[in-house]
Amino acid sequence: MAEQSQRSSPLLFFNRTRSKKYDEIDFAEVYQVHRLQVYRYSLSRVGHIDDAQDITAQVFLKAYRNLPNYRQDVPIIAWLMGITRNQIADYHRRHREDISLSVLPDIPSHNKSLEESIEHKHQIKRVTQALNALSDDRRDVLAMRLFAGLKNQEIAEIMGKSPDAVAMLVHRGIQDLKKRLSEEQ
Repeated sequence: MAEQSQRSSPLLFFNRTRSKKYDEIDFAEVYQVHRLQVYRYSLSRVGHIDDAQDITAQVFLKAYRNLPNYRQDVPIIAWLMGITRNQIADYHRRHREDISLSVLPDIPSHNKSLEESIEHKHQIKRVTQALNALSDDRRDVLAMRLFAGLKNQEIAEIMGKSPDAVAMLVHRGIQDLKKRLSEEQ
């Protein structure tokens, strides 16, 4: 009965998967729990909806095929994000272009003038350029933290860094972003 109540919470279940054998992992549940995190992180790094969807599909296909290689000593989200980072690196090697945040939806406003719309697009372009100017580590950490919603501990496991180092990268990344944006004004 205790096993049943623990399995009712997917997050609790997946925190426990480290002690399970790979063939006991409910991969459909892994997909349901973590697909949005993988997708959001991918979208933040590639900037194109279709490409982010393709990367997300590739990540879960690779994960499924490599399930026997899953190390039980790391959380499954860390393993998935490691695969995601590799897929994104492959994508960037093939495409070599800047990320565009223009895929983010506009906030609907009935009172928005043409000038305000142009200013909004200009701000998105400035933020995109500032993000692209960050170091790879800072950009990765900010994307995982802000877009994928991961905690510092999870990011630390993915990147092979301490949680304190990740917290420092987040802090410095935000400071660097603010500085770059304020210099442009």
